[in-house]
Amino acid sequence: MAGCVKKLKHAMFLVGEFGANDYSNALFQGEHLEEVDYYVTVIPGPGTVNLVVSGILPLGCLPSYLTMFHHDVPMSYDSKKCLRSFNTFVMLHNDHLQQALAELSRIPSCSNSLCQLLQGFEKSSLTKACCGTGGIYNFDATKGVAVCSDLIKYVHWDGNHLTKEAYIHMVEGFISGNF
Repeated sequence: MAGCVKKLKHAMFLVGEFGANDYSNALFQGEHLEEVDYYVTVIPGPGTVNLVVSGILPLGCLPSYLTMFHHDVPMSYDSKKCLRSFNTFVMLHNDHLQQALAELSRIPSCSNSLCQLLQGFEKSSLTKACCGTGGIYNFDATKGVAVCSDLIKYVHWDGNHLTKEAYIHMVEGFISGNF
């Protein structure tokens, strides 16, 4: 047990992405953004020293959201061509998550810098999926779609999930302390 506790003191625990699939399922089935509500409680285990609780990534930048909720109104999009309303909702969720975590005094520190994940990738690839059949966001959820040849440039694999490169960037940020 003593050896295990020693290892836990140097380990990083990643708990997360709470809510994204819950929100996506509700929103893709026609529920309005205002109707979707969610809350999270985290209870770290004994010996936990380094705990990273991941909020939700910017849903408004996901190719699936950009395809499903496309608008012809320019003000619906931010400077990165992402849907403002969904990213505002994500910030609200992540802020509430941080407030809940702050109340748990056992957690040594938390980081709310998931938007930093998008930095380091080409702006033109931030809203496009690597796998797809074309279109503005290259999103297609069917089997057998083409895979891009330069996937290290992409944040999104299939429009809903991140690429290996995005996860590497995220982990490097956590380990280096940049996130």
